[in-house]
Formats: sequence, structure tokens, C-alpha cells
Amino acid sequence: MKIHVSAGIGRGGTPKSAFDAALMQAGVENYNLLHLSSIIPARATVEVRKPRFAHGGHGTRLYCVLSYRIGSRGETVWAGLGWAQIRDGSGIFIEHDAGSRHTLESLIRTSLAEMKKRRGWRAKDQRRIVGGKCLSGYLCALVVATYAIESW
Repeated sequence: MKIHVSAGIGRGGTPKSAFDAALMQAGVENYNLLHLSSIIPARATVEVRKPRFAHGGHGTRLYCVLSYRIGSRGETVWAGLGWAQIRDGSGIFIEHDAGSRHTLESLIRTSLAEMKKRRGWRAKDQRRIVGGKCLSGYLCALVVATYAIESW
């Protein structure tokens, strides 16, 4: 199984419009998102790139792990996913959002360290984060890990 991690920054006149713009930039705008917890199955590979599905269309179900934060004028927003995988491909994602890059990186680092320790894992941490300052309207920072699609 391939899991794709992509990100988007969206601007809009409403919070939902900014969220939609971020989904579009991440390449997942026309799917029904079904949120998963943070477990990566065995034999999975994680690639940082926009998802490309061979089938499925508008409204198809998309299984994903999602992190996002929406802010208004003057606010700074950051979102990110961190993950770690052991030798067989099994792993964990952690999703966080924050008002600063430093805080977000600290949350991801601390969460992964504790989760790996609990499992007795020695695995390299990876992460994808995005963010920025909202100058007008609304801004959404979003990172999504896409697992699979399924038709209705």
C-alpha cells in the first residue's frame, strides 16, 4: 500500500472557502474525506507527493489522516503530520496544528517520541508541515495522508 502525504495553503473570504482552497492545493478537493486514526499498516510506504488515483471521481470516499488549522486576519496558522515506520512498514502518524512553527514542531517531535517509546520502536521521524500568516480574509494550512479511495 502506498500512502501519499500532500499539503496545501488556502485563502478565502470564509473559513470553509479557505479550507476548500487548501484541499484543492493538496489535490483532494473532490473527495468525501473519511478520517482515520493514526495507524500505518504493515508493508506500507509513505511518499510525500499529491495523490494520483487510477479510478474514482467526484464524491468518491477517500480514507485519510488530516491536520488543518484555519485563522483570520493577523493570525498565524500551522498544520502538520509526523510519522515513523519500523522495518516491516508498520507505523504511526500524528497530526497537530498550532499558531507557530516552533510549537508545531515541538508537538510532533514530543508525540512521536512518546508513541515510539510506548511501542518499543526505534524509527526515524519524518514530517510534513505548512503554515503562514493570514493577511486578509481567512487562511487554512492543511496536510493530508491519503490511504485509499472507494466508490459508493
